[in-house]
Amino acid sequence: MRGILGKLKLMVPNEEAEDIHSIDYERLMKLGFRTFLFDYDNTLAPWRVIDVEERTMELFEDLLKKGMKVAVVTNAPSSRARKIKERFGKRVPIFGRMGKPSIRKFKRVFMELNTLPRECVIIGDLLFTDIIVGNKLGMYTILVLPTKGSGFLKKSMRAIIQMTYFVVFYTIGWIFRLTYLLSPNEWYYRVEEIDFTKFKNCGVKLLVFDYDNTLAKWREKRLGESKLELLKKLRDMNFKIVILSNGPSSRFEYMRDEYDWIEFVHRARKPLPFKLRKILDKYEVKNSETVLIGDQLMTDIMAGNLCGIYTVKVEPIDKNEFIGTKFLRILERFFMLFIQDKPQMGRISGIH
Repeated sequence: MRGILGKLKLMVPNEEAEDIHSIDYERLMKLGFRTFLFDYDNTLAPWRVIDVEERTMELFEDLLKKGMKVAVVTNAPSSRARKIKERFGKRVPIFGRMGKPSIRKFKRVFMELNTLPRECVIIGDLLFTDIIVGNKLGMYTILVLPTKGSGFLKKSMRAIIQMTYFVVFYTIGWIFRLTYLLSPNEWYYRVEEIDFTKFKNCGVKLLVFDYDNTLAKWREKRLGESKLELLKKLRDMNFKIVILSNGPSSRFEYMRDEYDWIEFVHRARKPLPFKLRKILDKYEVKNSETVLIGDQLMTDIMAGNLCGIYTVKVEPIDKNEFIGTKFLRILERFFMLFIQDKPQMGRISGIH
């Protein structure tokens, strides 16, 4: 069964985006990725079109200035990307006739770029070439919609590719998508064990905590001394701190005035991401500058992943919980069989 699931999973990307310009490259860099491999046809330009948009060239310039490695890996002849070669020369190598989804020629790519598959993000428009080869090699895979081209044939190809994706997603893909949304970036036993210094070094500005069984026992109306000292320490490190709870406002009535440097948000209705998104807008922080910490996969972690922010799972402080939560714990134990490993801040770049 696992073997079959493993083969099916090869067609499922880690992320989907409208186009290459909709991707959060800053977040990917904070996760330690240092090499970006782009397909050409229908990813950087419409099929068989040689001209590349100026904003695509500017994207490459920006990534290179930030110390990233950029390359084009295409099944088309390398001459198709000659405009990129004219602009960047050896700074952006062009690897043509790759034969994706075959992995055979990728050894040369990694050698020339002096990189490892786990440091790479591959971005393309085809499940059966770009995504499969990336997943085979252990790269981070991002599927983009085919670029819009003029003419009946190009429009038809775009429609076929989109239809293929929807068929895959609504048959087997949704299972892997759900387990991805339930998978945190990091796991800890208690919040005190989390490496907040690493987050600070990675540019994190906002910490969002669940309350019940993450910072305090269920229905407890005051923070314990150890948790309060931790939050004060995080405040002194210039983190903004928000407690986002599905519980009622009465849970925090004794703390709102006393700890005015903490924002308490109640009735969050996690895993719905709406209140979490409002918090990001209020504090004017990016997804890549935020970390959510909670004890439940089905509420906290899913809400964070739906918002595209970094998630940390801790074990519940106490077994005493709301009856609905106990039911969710049963579902958690089932989905734990399929939990996926996800990139971690500092995992590759060596930030500690």
